[in-house]
This record gives sequence, structure tokens and C-alpha cells, in this order.
Amino acid sequence: MANSLLGKMLLAFLLVVLLTLSITVLATTHLFGSYYVAEKQREMTDRGQYIAGAIASELESKPVAGLLPIAQDLSGYFGERVLVLDRRGLALTGAHQHGMGMGRRQTVLAENDMSRVLLGEIVSHTGFDARLSTNVLAVAVPIMVGTQAEGAVLMVAPLADIEATVSAVRRISLYTAGLALVLAGGIGFLFSRSITRPITEISQATELMAKGDFQTRIENDSPDEIGRLGRNFNKLAANLDHTISALNREKGKIQKMERQRRDFVADVSHELRTPLTSVHGILEGMMDGVIDETQAREQYLPLAHRETSRMNRLIQNLLDLARLEAGNHTWEIHAVDLGQAVTRVLSRLQPQIAEAGVTVRAEIPAELPPIPANEERLEQVLTNLIANAIRYSPPSEDITVDTKIQPGERITISIRDKGPGIPEKDLPHIWERFYRVDKSRSRSAGGTGLGLAIVKEIIEAHGGTVEVDSAPGQGSTFSFTLPLHRETDNPGTEQTGLA
Repeated sequence: MANSLLGKMLLAFLLVVLLTLSITVLATTHLFGSYYVAEKQREMTDRGQYIAGAIASELESKPVAGLLPIAQDLSGYFGERVLVLDRRGLALTGAHQHGMGMGRRQTVLAENDMSRVLLGEIVSHTGFDARLSTNVLAVAVPIMVGTQAEGAVLMVAPLADIEATVSAVRRISLYTAGLALVLAGGIGFLFSRSITRPITEISQATELMAKGDFQTRIENDSPDEIGRLGRNFNKLAANLDHTISALNREKGKIQKMERQRRDFVADVSHELRTPLTSVHGILEGMMDGVIDETQAREQYLPLAHRETSRMNRLIQNLLDLARLEAGNHTWEIHAVDLGQAVTRVLSRLQPQIAEAGVTVRAEIPAELPPIPANEERLEQVLTNLIANAIRYSPPSEDITVDTKIQPGERITISIRDKGPGIPEKDLPHIWERFYRVDKSRSRSAGGTGLGLAIVKEIIEAHGGTVEVDSAPGQGSTFSFTLPLHRETDNPGTEQTGLA
């Protein structure tokens, strides 16, 4: 604790209090002792003047008798602390009571003190009194008869009484100072802790921040500087937390994008390698004479044509997707009759429908309002989704295309099939480029893995949304939702191929 801020503040506080109390006690006892001695001296002086005045009055009324008889007559009123001295400083009273012998000089007064008394001056002095065997305060008051001092009244008070009183005051002061020190220590501890506790919390919070934890906050609502420091720290921690989180999100995006770029290059390379390998093998066989003209015309040239068509579709889809993702589309938007668009798409897909042996039913209400869209792009979306349903539907199964008006003047177009369905773990990734649930089957069916990614880009460019509902063994429903009205049209044209 001695090395902590709390210990240092408390120690400094106690040292200041202790020094202040010590000075106060010393000054108080000194001043009280001086005051008590001065008051005692004044009291003794007043009493001595009263006795000296009485003796002087007797001397004036009985001048022949002299000081000694008068002093002896009054000795019964004096004790050992009040003596009458002659001009030589010899005691004229109190000697018979103690067997000291009359005229014994009192050692408490010095020679020069008595000389000052005979000049009419009141003298006070401290010294050792042999009669009382203690240090005393002595006050000598001259007995003035006219203008001449005939002797003195010596008042003696033991200093032990004064010192005992001063000691008692000192003890009380020390006890009071000790109690004040204890109370000051308690108050100082509470006060110091109220200052150091927020600082300690801030110190601990900064240690956590250094370890990457920016969630710690300081709870201090006081309006003073410590409270403002805590609030400023909370703002700093919140800003740093927001900044670090943003940097981590961006970093997660400079890594996801890099991963997607690598995956994209690998996927494109893989998609192109298979048809190129097939075409290359056919050409080598024809050049080497392994494949004769009849085999080439009947078997291998149709295969090469299919593979080159597949490469062409892949490249065209890549170009379409790149333009869509870059936002380089200025489409002509106008009212499109959805029923007619579906009819045209089914007409173009009739050979695939017949080959797959499936049935496609379009349930489009005749009273359905036109959709504001680019007709060519809308048909591209329908073509991709219906072609996917045809590709994955078992023979003799039905594929349904229907619509539903949604709240907020939006329309949802759904394509339902009874294919193998999609596992739940694959659903979040189904709209990504080159993502396939069953890669071997999709490639054999001629898919490029870009159709759904293109659908998503086109629909979102129209201000709509896409979704899929599927489960293994229960088929799939691909849907897209478009607004029935647009606030502004985007004039212009752009020509792209179909998937």
C-alpha cells in the first residue's frame, strides 16, 4: 500500500495533519503556560501590593516602632509563601515557624533584584527556594513609605502547581490531537480512496485495452475532474472499439475478397479446362488419323460443338456478371407483361423441357398488372431459374411458375420443382459464383455455376430481393420479389447474352 497512490496520498495527508496538530499542541501549551504564569504573577503582584500598602500604612502611623515589630505583629496572617523583607533582603516573618533563625537571606532573589526593589520597582523572578525545596515564582513588591522603600513583601508560588496545570492541559491537548489524528486518518482514507478508486479502475481498464478488450467502462457520475476523466475514457474506449471493429470487418472483407478472388480464378480455370481438354483431344485424334472422317462427323464434332458452346456461355456469363457487379448497366425500364414474358421463355426452353420429360405449368393471372423492368433482363432471370428447375427435376414431374402480390405493392414470382432439394448448410451459399451442391451432376448437366449469381445481381439492380426455400428430398422453390412501381426510370440500353 505504501507504493500505491492511495498510500502516498494518505501518508501525505496524515503528515500534514500530524505536523499541524503538533504545532498546535506545542503552541497551545506554551501560550497557556505563559498566560497562566502571567496571570499568577499579576495575582501575586496585586496581593503583594495590598499587603505592602497595609504595612506602609502601619509604618506611617507608628514610625518609631519600625518595620520589624509591625512585621512580627502581622506574621500570624502570613504563611511560608508570603515573607516580609527588610532593606537588606533579610526575612522578618516566617522564620520562627520553621526554626530557620531570623534574618536568614532568601536565595530566591538575587542581589540586583533587591536593589531594583529598593528603587521602587516590582520584581518577579523564578528560582529554587531552599525552604520549599522546589522551583518557585517569586514576586517582590516594595513597601513604600513616602518616596523611600523600607523593605519588600515577597510572594512565593511553587512552579510545580503551574507545571501540573500546564501538563494537564498538554495531556488533554495530546489526547485530543490523537483522536483528531485517528479521525483525520479515517476521513483521509475515504477521501483518498474516492480519488484513487476511479484512477485504479481506469488503470485496470487500460490494461484490458492493451490486451484487446475495449468493452470495459468506468462507472463514475461525479461532476468533478475525476468524473470527467472517467467519461472521457469511456468515450475513448467506445471510439477505439468502433474503430477496431471497423478495421476487423474491413480486414475480414481485404481476406473474404482475396479468398473469393482465388476461388474465382480456380473455378474459371477448372470450368475452362474440361471443355478445352475435350476439344484438344478431338483435334489431336483427327490430326493423327486416329479418328477418321466418319467418326469425326458423326460423334466427335458434335461433342466439340457442345464443349465450345459451353465455353462461350461461360465467358458470356462472366462478362455479364462483371458488368452487373461493377454497376455498368443503363437499362431501358418499361412495363413488362409477366405472362407474355413467361410464355416466351417457356417457348425457348421447349427442347430442354421435352428432353427432360417434365411438365412446366405457368399460373399467371390475366389481371396481373405489368411489372416495371428491363424485359430482356427479366427474361434472363426467368430463363436461368426455370432451366435450373428443368435440369434437376426427375422425369414426369411438374414445375410450377406462379405469382403472389405482397404488401407494399410488390410481387413475388416463384419457380417450384420436385428435384432432390438443397441441404440446409448449402442454402446461404447458393447465390455465390460457381457454387454447386452436386458439382459432378451440375457439370454433366451443362451448368456453369454462374446462373444464380447473375439472377441475384439483376434482381437487386431492379430494387428487388431473391430467396430460396428447400430441403433434401422435398424439392426447391426459388423466388424473387420486385416492386410494382418505380419512382424514377433509368433510360438507356445495354445488350447482354442469356445464360
